[in-house]
Amino acid sequence: ASAAIASASLIGADHGGNYGGSWGNGSNGGTNFGAWAISGGGGGSYGSFIGDPSAGGISGMAADSFGLYANPNGPGNYVNADRSFGGGAMAAGNVFSFTWGVNWDSGGTGNKGFNLYSGGTGGSQLFNVNIGGADDITYDIGGGAQNLFTNYGVNAMTFMFTYDGSQLRVQANGRDGVETFDQSFTLSAPDSFRLYASDMTDSSANRQPYFDDFSMSAIPEPATIALLGLGLAGLLLSR
Repeated sequence: ASAAIASASLIGADHGGNYGGSWGNGSNGGTNFGAWAISGGGGGSYGSFIGDPSAGGISGMAADSFGLYANPNGPGNYVNADRSFGGGAMAAGNVFSFTWGVNWDSGGTGNKGFNLYSGGTGGSQLFNVNIGGADDITYDIGGGAQNLFTNYGVNAMTFMFTYDGSQLRVQANGRDGVETFDQSFTLSAPDSFRLYASDMTDSSANRQPYFDDFSMSAIPEPATIALLGLGLAGLLLSR
C-alpha cells in the first residue's frame, strides 16, 4: 500500500535507445504512444536522428537521444516531429514528462522547441516552449510569449505536465541548474505534442535540440489513496 501511494503507475514510455540508431517517419519504439509523424521542408537540410547530446555540449542526457536539425537560416527550413498519446487525451491524474536539451540558441530567425495540442497536432495549440535567436526560453499559452528561463546553461531540462481535469500544471528545471518553473493553467486536456526546429543558422551539433525519456503515468486518485490508507490501517490494527 505504501509503495502504491508513493509512486504513480506507468502508462507509456519511450526513449532514444529503443530505435537502434535510426528515427524516422512512422517509427515507434515505445509503448502506448502513437507512431512518430515526421515532416519538413525548405531549401536546405532538415530531418531527425538519434544522437549523443554531449556532442553538442549538453549534459545529463542519454547517449541515444532524439535529435532534430533544420538549417541554414533563411530558406524556410523546418522539421516537425508529431506524436499522439496512445490512450487519447490526458485524464485527471495523468502526468506527461520528458527531457529537453539545448546549448546554443537557434540563431537568426530560427526557432526550436515543442508544443502541446488538443484535437491532434492539427487542432488547438495549448502550450508552446521555444528558444529563438537569443538565449531566453519562452512559453506561450496563446497570449504572447513570456519568459520561462533566462539563464544560459547546458544541463538537460525535465518538463512535467500534470492534468487535474481542468488545469495543466507545468513544472520544469532550467538549463543553468538553478532556475525552476511551476505554474498551473486552465487548459483543455492535451492529446498530442510536436517537437520542432526551423531556420537554425548552421548544422553545428551545438545548435541542434535533443529530447528523450518520454513517459505518461497516472497518479492514484485521492479516493484510491484513502482506501489504500484504510486498508493499511486495518492491517496494522489486526496485528
